[in-house]
Amino acid sequence: MDEPTSGVDAHSAKIVMDGVRKVANSGLTVVSTIHQPSPDIFFLFDNLLLLKSGGEMVFFGELVNASPDQRECGHLIDYFEAIPGVPRLPEGQNPATWVLESIGAGINPLRKGETIDFVRHFHQSCELPISFEEIKLPSADAHLPPG
Repeated sequence: MDEPTSGVDAHSAKIVMDGVRKVANSGLTVVSTIHQPSPDIFFLFDNLLLLKSGGEMVFFGELVNASPDQRECGHLIDYFEAIPGVPRLPEGQNPATWVLESIGAGINPLRKGETIDFVRHFHQSCELPISFEEIKLPSADAHLPPG
């Protein structure tokens, strides 16, 4: 789905994405592009494929509470906070906004004049091989046509 919440107000966007979540919960794979999602919408996603300007991958992983402190999107936050030069997520800030601003794709980039090669960092991290393995695995509850 290409930007299913584009052009609608926040309440309507949440209704649309709740419907998309129900489709995903039925066992179907849903792929969607979304820009600047609210926390309520961002937390509905299972996984995130984050691309920087130019389309290069800087993160692929789960958005589950994998963090020891059970923060929403803990895995994503832990990954980016471990990169030297990336500021910690301020308490109460939307993780989606924070990560976009951290990589320089947000409205107010957090790093002015400082360059971090997020693509190189991702390629050198343990996340890349995990990403490729996850992509190869069929869903355990995949709905395949008979035959």
